[in-house]
Amino acid sequence: MIPHNTASPQTPESVLALGKDGRIDGKIALVICAGRGAGRVHAMLLASRGANVIVADSSLNDGEHTADAIRSAGGRAIAVAVDVAVKSQAEMLAKYAYGIFGGLNILINSAGSTYVLCDLEEQSDHPLETFLTHNINGSSCSVNQCVSGG
Repeated sequence: MIPHNTASPQTPESVLALGKDGRIDGKIALVICAGRGAGRVHAMLLASRGANVIVADSSLNDGEHTADAIRSAGGRAIAVAVDVAVKSQAEMLAKYAYGIFGGLNILINSAGSTYVLCDLEEQSDHPLETFLTHNINGSSCSVNQCVSGG
């Protein structure tokens, strides 16, 4: 667990500044694509600061691993399977957050993918389309729905 007054290279400064001594006890945080990578780091950090975390990921298995790790460390988290590039699923996620928790204080949108030009020939199923869908449609859809409250 990261001490609450120490920043790592991946620690977003906005998270450090949220509460007294870095604590955000009882705040509801939604972290999109929190099953692995930067999203997982954000979810774990928020939970270590006292937030209740909704771990959203397209893979329920990956999301559950993150939520389990948070709960094992004494935090509160639930996992939700959602593809934020699909507008109806992003809308459902926003309604779910408000319906279950009564509000949403923090949104971290880690949705996105990379597009490697040198691997283009090896990739079989439309990598550019996937890249654009997740980085443009997924980001705007999920952020707008969650910020507006569904």
